[in-house]
Amino acid sequence: MFRRMWTASLLSNLGQLIQGVGATWAMAEMKAGADLIALAQTALMAPVMLFALGAGAIADTSDRRKVGLAALSVALAGSASLTAAA
Repeated sequence: MFRRMWTASLLSNLGQLIQGVGATWAMAEMKAGADLIALAQTALMAPVMLFALGAGAIADTSDRRKVGLAALSVALAGSASLTAAA
């Protein structure tokens, strides 16, 4: 079970990193300024910073497996919707 959860988390993190590179690359292709490229990177990392403390509290009080699966499902839905929009 741990191996499957670790692999899913690893692939999810890899997907988020690829998404960040893709967003930055798209901004650079549009000849956006450095401030807009930095703003895109900030927008990608802001949810992690804002929700990390609350997510840790929820993970400590709830079933970690269900919380992890729910979080990865939300990340997948967000990535899929951004891919469809692109």
